[in-house]
Amino acid sequence: MKVTLPLAGLLFALTALLSHAWANQAAFTSQATQLRLTPAHQASAVQALPANQSLTLLKREGGWYQVKLANGQEGWLPLLHVRLAPSNNQQRSDLGQLLGSTSASQGSTLSSGVRGVNEEQLSGPSSSLPADLQPLDRYRANAEQARAFAAQAPLRSETLDYPR
Repeated sequence: MKVTLPLAGLLFALTALLSHAWANQAAFTSQATQLRLTPAHQASAVQALPANQSLTLLKREGGWYQVKLANGQEGWLPLLHVRLAPSNNQQRSDLGQLLGSTSASQGSTLSSGVRGVNEEQLSGPSSSLPADLQPLDRYRANAEQARAFAAQAPLRSETLDYPR
């Protein structure tokens, strides 16, 4: 009990700092989009925004950012329609100042993940796993759809050597 309470307090303080680290960060829209009243695609549109519209991040909720425009208008945008503005390398975040860390280098990062499938299911013999994953095929993009999506956002192709 003596250790648990201070540890819980420290965890709470770090969580508060981490959530504040990106709040009020400058960002911009990556494409023309609609500012929504609530974080839902069915929510009424407050205002149409062009690509590269400057804004400030206020809060994140799931796949949505609550944002504030320069004119004071607030609303919600899908996470994929928002890009963070390049940060000034001379200034560190509040958390970076607290911990005395320097900013990380800007490089390419590749990550992937599978949710809901554990290592046993992937490595062991299972006749039901492919059948379970078959309904997901309808969400798969073909090469033409992927190129069209990349053309909408400022994405570039990069060839990676895969280890064998």
